Amino acid sequence: MNVRLVMRLTGAVVIFFTLSMLTMVPFAMWYGEWTELTGIVEAMGVGILFGAALWFGGRAPSDDLFRREALAVVGLSWLLIAAVGALPLQLAGMVDTYTDAYFESMSGLTTTGSTILTDIESNAHCLLFWRSFLHFVGGLGIIVFFVAILPILGVGGKALFKQEVPGPVPEGFTPRIKDTALALAKIYVGLNVLEFFLLRLAGMNWFESLNHAMATMATGGFSTNNASIFGFVSPLIEWIVILFMFLAGTNFSLHLRFVRGDFTVFFKDVEFRVYVGLVLLVAFLFSTIVWFVEVPAPGVSEFGAFNFRDGLFTSIAIMTTTGFGTID
Repeated sequence: MNVRLVMRLTGAVVIFFTLSMLTMVPFAMWYGEWTELTGIVEAMGVGILFGAALWFGGRAPSDDLFRREALAVVGLSWLLIAAVGALPLQLAGMVDTYTDAYFESMSGLTTTGSTILTDIESNAHCLLFWRSFLHFVGGLGIIVFFVAILPILGVGGKALFKQEVPGPVPEGFTPRIKDTALALAKIYVGLNVLEFFLLRLAGMNWFESLNHAMATMATGGFSTNNASIFGFVSPLIEWIVILFMFLAGTNFSLHLRFVRGDFTVFFKDVEFRVYVGLVLLVAFLFSTIVWFVEVPAPGVSEFGAFNFRDGLFTSIAIMTTTGFGTID
Protein backbone atom coordinates (compact mmCIF):
# COMPACT_ATOMS: atom_id res chain seq x y z
CA MET A 1 0.00 0.00 0.00
CA ASN A 2 1.16 3.52 -0.80
CA VAL A 3 1.03 4.91 2.75
CA ARG A 4 2.36 8.36 1.88
CA LEU A 5 -0.30 8.83 -0.77
CA VAL A 6 -2.98 7.84 1.74
CA MET A 7 -1.56 10.38 4.21
CA ARG A 8 -1.57 13.13 1.59
CA LEU A 9 -5.16 12.61 0.52
CA THR A 10 -6.43 12.10 4.06
CA GLY A 11 -4.70 15.32 5.09
CA ALA A 12 -6.47 17.15 2.26
CA VAL A 13 -9.84 15.83 3.46
CA VAL A 14 -9.11 16.95 7.03
CA ILE A 15 -8.06 20.44 5.90
CA PHE A 16 -11.09 20.81 3.65
CA PHE A 17 -13.39 19.67 6.45
CA THR A 18 -11.74 21.95 9.03
CA LEU A 19 -12.26 24.96 6.77
CA SER A 20 -15.98 24.17 6.78
CA MET A 21 -16.01 25.26 10.45
CA LEU A 22 -16.04 28.80 9.08
CA THR A 23 -19.78 28.26 8.54
CA MET A 24 -20.24 28.60 12.30
CA VAL A 25 -18.69 32.05 12.46
CA PRO A 26 -21.67 34.06 11.07
CA PHE A 27 -24.00 32.40 13.58
CA ALA A 28 -21.66 33.10 16.49
CA MET A 29 -21.36 36.75 15.44
CA TRP A 30 -25.07 37.22 14.73
CA TYR A 31 -26.12 35.84 18.11
CA GLY A 32 -23.20 37.38 20.02
CA GLU A 33 -21.72 34.03 21.05
CA TRP A 34 -18.17 35.33 21.47
CA THR A 35 -16.99 32.71 23.97
CA GLU A 36 -18.01 29.95 21.60
CA LEU A 37 -16.31 31.78 18.72
CA THR A 38 -13.01 31.56 20.57
CA GLY A 39 -13.43 27.80 20.88
CA ILE A 40 -14.24 27.55 17.16
CA VAL A 41 -11.03 29.40 16.23
CA GLU A 42 -8.99 27.14 18.51
CA ALA A 43 -10.60 24.05 16.97
CA MET A 44 -9.80 25.27 13.46
CA GLY A 45 -6.20 25.88 14.42
CA VAL A 46 -5.80 22.33 15.72
CA GLY A 47 -7.55 20.84 12.68
CA ILE A 48 -5.45 22.78 10.16
CA LEU A 49 -2.20 21.84 11.88
CA PHE A 50 -3.18 18.18 11.99
CA GLY A 51 -4.28 18.12 8.35
CA ALA A 52 -1.16 19.99 7.25
CA ALA A 53 1.06 17.48 9.04
CA LEU A 54 -0.57 14.66 7.09
CA TRP A 55 -0.44 16.61 3.82
CA PHE A 56 3.24 17.52 3.99
CA GLY A 57 4.12 14.10 5.37
CA GLY A 58 2.74 12.43 2.25
CA ARG A 59 3.46 12.80 -1.43
CA ALA A 60 1.60 14.31 -4.36
CA PRO A 61 -1.37 12.32 -5.73
CA SER A 62 -0.95 10.52 -9.02
CA ASP A 63 -2.82 7.94 -11.05
CA ASP A 64 -1.77 5.04 -8.82
CA LEU A 65 -4.63 5.33 -6.31
CA PHE A 66 -5.92 1.77 -6.32
CA ARG A 67 -8.62 -0.01 -4.35
CA ARG A 68 -6.56 -0.56 -1.19
CA GLU A 69 -5.52 3.09 -1.00
CA ALA A 70 -9.08 4.24 -1.69
CA LEU A 71 -10.46 2.06 1.11
CA ALA A 72 -7.80 3.40 3.48
CA VAL A 73 -8.53 7.03 2.59
CA VAL A 74 -12.29 6.63 3.05
CA GLY A 75 -12.00 4.71 6.33
CA LEU A 76 -9.37 6.99 7.87
CA SER A 77 -11.15 10.12 6.69
CA TRP A 78 -14.34 9.22 8.54
CA LEU A 79 -12.46 8.52 11.76
CA LEU A 80 -10.33 11.65 11.53
CA ILE A 81 -13.01 14.15 10.52
CA ALA A 82 -15.15 12.87 13.38
CA ALA A 83 -12.20 13.55 15.68
CA VAL A 84 -11.72 17.04 14.25
CA GLY A 85 -15.46 17.72 14.18
CA ALA A 86 -15.60 17.02 17.91
CA LEU A 87 -13.14 19.80 18.73
CA PRO A 88 -15.50 22.80 18.57
CA LEU A 89 -18.14 20.94 20.56
CA GLN A 90 -15.73 20.58 23.47
CA LEU A 91 -13.59 23.69 23.10
CA ALA A 92 -16.67 25.91 22.68
CA GLY A 93 -18.36 24.41 25.71
CA MET A 94 -21.24 22.25 24.45
CA VAL A 95 -19.92 19.16 26.28
CA ASP A 96 -17.44 18.61 29.09
CA THR A 97 -15.34 15.73 27.81
CA TYR A 98 -13.77 14.91 24.47
CA THR A 99 -15.38 11.46 24.59
CA ASP A 100 -18.82 13.06 24.64
CA ALA A 101 -17.80 15.43 21.85
CA TYR A 102 -16.49 12.58 19.68
CA PHE A 103 -19.72 10.64 20.25
CA GLU A 104 -21.81 13.63 19.16
CA SER A 105 -19.58 14.30 16.15
CA MET A 106 -19.57 10.69 14.97
CA SER A 107 -23.32 10.46 15.50
CA GLY A 108 -23.77 13.55 13.32
CA LEU A 109 -21.45 12.51 10.51
CA THR A 110 -22.81 8.98 10.30
CA THR A 111 -26.35 10.48 10.51
CA THR A 112 -27.11 8.14 13.40
CA GLY A 113 -28.74 10.93 15.40
CA SER A 114 -28.04 9.63 18.90
CA THR A 115 -27.11 12.36 21.36
CA ILE A 116 -25.74 12.77 24.86
CA LEU A 117 -27.36 16.21 25.24
CA THR A 118 -30.26 16.49 27.68
CA ASP A 119 -31.21 20.14 27.09
CA ILE A 120 -30.62 20.87 23.42
CA GLU A 121 -32.31 24.28 23.39
CA SER A 122 -29.90 25.74 25.98
CA ASN A 123 -26.89 25.44 23.68
CA ALA A 124 -25.36 28.15 21.51
CA HIS A 125 -26.82 28.60 18.04
CA CYS A 126 -23.46 28.22 16.31
CA LEU A 127 -22.90 24.83 17.93
CA LEU A 128 -26.43 23.63 17.20
CA PHE A 129 -25.80 24.59 13.59
CA TRP A 130 -22.54 22.61 13.62
CA ARG A 131 -24.37 19.49 14.79
CA SER A 132 -26.79 19.84 11.89
CA PHE A 133 -24.00 20.66 9.47
CA LEU A 134 -22.27 17.41 10.46
CA HIS A 135 -25.48 15.72 9.28
CA PHE A 136 -25.38 17.69 6.05
CA VAL A 137 -21.81 16.63 5.28
CA GLY A 138 -22.36 13.03 6.33
CA GLY A 139 -25.62 12.69 4.41
CA LEU A 140 -24.03 12.35 1.02
CA GLY A 141 -20.48 11.70 2.17
CA ILE A 142 -17.46 13.94 2.63
CA ILE A 143 -15.61 12.04 -0.09
CA VAL A 144 -18.39 12.72 -2.61
CA PHE A 145 -18.10 16.44 -1.93
CA PHE A 146 -14.33 16.13 -2.05
CA VAL A 147 -14.37 14.41 -5.44
CA ALA A 148 -16.93 16.87 -6.79
CA ILE A 149 -15.17 20.02 -5.65
CA LEU A 150 -11.44 19.32 -5.62
CA PRO A 151 -9.94 18.19 -8.95
CA ILE A 152 -6.67 17.40 -7.20
CA LEU A 153 -7.60 13.70 -7.05
CA GLY A 154 -7.59 13.23 -10.79
CA VAL A 155 -8.50 9.71 -11.89
CA GLY A 156 -8.11 8.46 -8.34
CA GLY A 157 -11.42 10.08 -7.50
CA LYS A 158 -13.27 7.22 -9.15
CA ALA A 159 -11.88 4.70 -6.70
CA LEU A 160 -12.80 6.92 -3.75
CA PHE A 161 -16.28 7.50 -5.10
CA LYS A 162 -16.99 3.78 -5.46
CA GLN A 163 -15.87 3.08 -1.89
CA GLU A 164 -17.92 5.93 -0.44
CA VAL A 165 -21.29 5.99 -2.18
CA PRO A 166 -23.90 3.62 -0.69
CA GLY A 167 -26.35 1.82 -2.93
CA PRO A 168 -26.13 0.95 -6.61
CA VAL A 169 -24.86 3.56 -9.07
CA PRO A 170 -24.95 2.15 -12.60
CA GLU A 171 -21.56 1.67 -14.19
CA GLY A 172 -20.85 4.27 -16.83
CA PHE A 173 -23.67 6.41 -15.47
CA THR A 174 -21.84 9.56 -16.56
CA PRO A 175 -18.70 9.97 -18.67
CA ARG A 176 -16.72 11.29 -15.71
CA ILE A 177 -17.04 10.24 -12.10
CA LYS A 178 -16.56 13.84 -10.96
CA ASP A 179 -19.65 14.81 -12.95
CA THR A 180 -21.67 12.14 -11.17
CA ALA A 181 -20.47 13.26 -7.75
CA LEU A 182 -21.20 16.90 -8.56
CA ALA A 183 -24.66 16.06 -9.94
CA LEU A 184 -25.59 14.08 -6.81
CA ALA A 185 -24.30 16.91 -4.61
CA LYS A 186 -26.43 19.44 -6.51
CA ILE A 187 -29.58 17.36 -6.05
CA TYR A 188 -28.82 16.90 -2.36
CA VAL A 189 -28.21 20.62 -1.81
CA GLY A 190 -31.24 21.53 -3.92
CA LEU A 191 -33.57 19.37 -1.84
CA ASN A 192 -32.12 20.92 1.34
CA VAL A 193 -32.82 24.41 0.00
CA LEU A 194 -36.35 23.52 -1.09
CA GLU A 195 -37.21 22.03 2.30
CA PHE A 196 -35.71 25.06 4.05
CA PHE A 197 -38.08 27.43 2.25
CA LEU A 198 -41.11 25.21 2.74
CA LEU A 199 -40.45 24.86 6.50
CA ARG A 200 -39.96 28.61 6.71
CA LEU A 201 -43.31 29.21 5.02
CA ALA A 202 -44.92 26.64 7.34
CA GLY A 203 -43.96 28.59 10.46
CA MET A 204 -40.44 27.65 11.54
CA ASN A 205 -38.00 30.52 11.94
CA TRP A 206 -35.06 30.63 9.54
CA PHE A 207 -32.61 29.02 11.97
CA GLU A 208 -34.95 26.13 12.79
CA SER A 209 -35.76 25.67 9.09
CA LEU A 210 -32.10 25.47 8.14
CA ASN A 211 -31.21 22.96 10.83
CA HIS A 212 -34.21 20.71 10.30
CA ALA A 213 -33.75 20.69 6.53
CA MET A 214 -30.18 19.44 6.94
CA ALA A 215 -31.23 16.87 9.55
CA THR A 216 -34.10 15.61 7.37
CA MET A 217 -32.27 15.23 4.06
CA ALA A 218 -29.35 13.54 5.81
CA THR A 219 -31.83 11.18 7.54
CA GLY A 220 -30.09 12.03 10.80
CA GLY A 221 -32.74 13.51 13.08
CA PHE A 222 -30.80 16.08 15.12
CA SER A 223 -33.29 18.77 16.16
CA THR A 224 -32.92 22.19 17.77
CA ASN A 225 -36.05 21.42 19.78
CA ASN A 226 -36.06 19.23 22.88
CA ALA A 227 -39.37 17.71 21.76
CA SER A 228 -38.22 17.13 18.16
CA ILE A 229 -40.83 17.85 15.46
CA PHE A 230 -43.64 17.35 17.98
CA GLY A 231 -42.57 20.58 19.67
CA PHE A 232 -43.76 22.69 16.73
CA VAL A 233 -47.36 21.40 17.00
CA SER A 234 -47.93 21.86 13.26
CA PRO A 235 -49.51 19.26 10.94
CA LEU A 236 -48.18 21.20 7.93
CA ILE A 237 -44.59 20.99 9.19
CA GLU A 238 -45.05 17.28 9.81
CA TRP A 239 -46.30 16.70 6.25
CA ILE A 240 -43.33 18.61 4.82
CA VAL A 241 -40.89 16.57 6.90
CA ILE A 242 -42.69 13.36 5.87
CA LEU A 243 -42.22 14.24 2.19
CA PHE A 244 -38.53 15.03 2.48
CA MET A 245 -37.74 12.06 4.73
CA PHE A 246 -39.31 9.92 2.01
CA LEU A 247 -37.27 11.60 -0.73
CA ALA A 248 -34.10 11.31 1.35
CA GLY A 249 -34.69 7.57 1.74
CA THR A 250 -35.01 7.11 -2.01
CA ASN A 251 -32.05 5.95 -4.10
CA PHE A 252 -30.39 9.16 -5.29
CA SER A 253 -29.48 7.66 -8.64
CA LEU A 254 -33.23 7.68 -9.35
CA HIS A 255 -33.41 11.37 -8.50
CA LEU A 256 -30.51 11.99 -10.86
CA ARG A 257 -32.16 10.13 -13.73
CA PHE A 258 -35.43 11.98 -13.06
CA VAL A 259 -33.89 15.47 -13.27
CA ARG A 260 -32.17 14.39 -16.50
CA GLY A 261 -35.49 13.70 -18.17
CA ASP A 262 -36.45 10.11 -17.30
CA PHE A 263 -39.77 11.04 -15.68
CA THR A 264 -41.01 7.46 -15.39
CA VAL A 265 -37.92 6.13 -13.63
CA PHE A 266 -39.64 5.84 -10.23
CA PHE A 267 -42.53 3.80 -11.60
CA LYS A 268 -40.19 1.44 -13.44
CA ASP A 269 -37.84 0.81 -10.52
CA VAL A 270 -38.63 -2.32 -8.48
CA GLU A 271 -36.67 -1.10 -5.48
CA PHE A 272 -38.73 2.12 -5.32
CA ARG A 273 -42.05 0.30 -5.67
CA VAL A 274 -41.16 -2.04 -2.84
CA TYR A 275 -40.04 0.95 -0.76
CA VAL A 276 -43.40 2.69 -1.25
CA GLY A 277 -45.32 -0.51 -0.47
CA LEU A 278 -43.41 -1.13 2.75
CA VAL A 279 -43.83 2.47 3.91
CA LEU A 280 -47.61 2.33 3.37
CA LEU A 281 -47.92 -1.08 5.02
CA VAL A 282 -45.98 -0.06 8.13
CA ALA A 283 -47.83 3.28 8.23
CA PHE A 284 -51.14 1.41 8.30
CA LEU A 285 -49.92 -0.84 11.12
CA PHE A 286 -48.64 2.11 13.16
CA SER A 287 -51.85 4.06 12.52
CA THR A 288 -53.86 1.12 13.81
CA ILE A 289 -51.71 0.97 16.94
CA VAL A 290 -52.15 4.71 17.47
CA TRP A 291 -55.91 4.31 17.08
CA PHE A 292 -55.98 1.81 19.95
CA VAL A 293 -53.51 3.37 22.38
CA GLU A 294 -53.51 7.15 21.81
CA VAL A 295 -56.13 9.53 23.20
CA PRO A 296 -57.85 11.08 20.17
CA ALA A 297 -57.36 14.77 19.51
CA PRO A 298 -60.30 17.10 20.22
CA GLY A 299 -62.91 16.65 17.51
CA VAL A 300 -61.48 13.35 16.25
CA SER A 301 -63.87 10.51 17.01
CA GLU A 302 -62.91 7.95 14.39
CA PHE A 303 -59.96 6.57 12.49
CA GLY A 304 -58.82 9.38 10.19
CA ALA A 305 -56.13 11.73 9.01
CA PHE A 306 -54.85 12.52 12.51
CA ASN A 307 -53.86 8.95 13.23
CA PHE A 308 -52.64 8.19 9.72
CA ARG A 309 -50.31 11.21 9.76
CA ASP A 310 -48.74 10.02 13.00
CA GLY A 311 -48.44 6.50 11.66
CA LEU A 312 -46.95 7.64 8.36
CA PHE A 313 -44.53 10.01 10.06
CA THR A 314 -43.36 7.32 12.46
CA SER A 315 -42.98 4.65 9.79
CA ILE A 316 -40.86 6.86 7.50
CA ALA A 317 -38.84 8.26 10.40
CA ILE A 318 -37.92 4.72 11.44
CA MET A 319 -37.51 3.14 8.00
CA THR A 320 -35.25 5.94 6.75
CA THR A 321 -33.43 6.01 10.13
CA THR A 322 -34.16 9.73 10.46
CA GLY A 323 -35.52 9.32 13.97
CA PHE A 324 -37.70 12.41 14.28
CA GLY A 325 -40.70 11.95 16.56
CA THR A 326 -44.26 13.24 16.88
CA ILE A 327 -45.76 10.62 19.24
CA ASP A 328 -44.55 8.28 21.97
